[in-house]
Amino acid sequence: MQYEFESLLVNIISVVFVFIGGCFALLQWRKSLVYKRTEIVQSLIALTREDKNVSTIMDIVDWNEDFNYDGKFVINKNTKRTALKELSDDDLFKMVDYTLSVFSYICYLKSLGVIKNKDMRFFEYEIRRIVDNSHIRNYLYSLYHWSRKLGINMSFTHLVNYCLKKKYLDKSFKVYSENNLYYECYLEV
Repeated sequence: MQYEFESLLVNIISVVFVFIGGCFALLQWRKSLVYKRTEIVQSLIALTREDKNVSTIMDIVDWNEDFNYDGKFVINKNTKRTALKELSDDDLFKMVDYTLSVFSYICYLKSLGVIKNKDMRFFEYEIRRIVDNSHIRNYLYSLYHWSRKLGINMSFTHLVNYCLKKKYLDKSFKVYSENNLYYECYLEV
């Protein structure tokens, strides 16, 4: 009888220690996930603020006067921005694509749950500025409908889906029409 009681007591104490150890391990695991997410967000913030290509595009998107999109990106030859005077139209196109890819990747991470809503606050302003620019919007609209015609996803699907969900893009974005009031398509659809 004494032996059974001692054995039961040892088992109960063991279970309690295992439970406490499991809780501690769970807390440490959650803290490590938060830390890893913070590292990811910090590197993305650095990329969106410090990368020369992204910062140049964000600067010209802000002013909305240094480039046009009419099926291809064209730098306004009267621009006063030194950074743009040194670029070709093809360079501008690559920089715009790169910038949109960066923000589409951020939206992809958001869709996976790697980035939380509170983390997206760091990027909301830039994303909104990008899609508020009529030339970028028309480029996205053209690509969206051209790729749908081909039956493939466009490169910036996650960015477009995020902007549609947040209502940064009008619902007419998803419907192709030659008489669309908000968007103009330059690629053959």
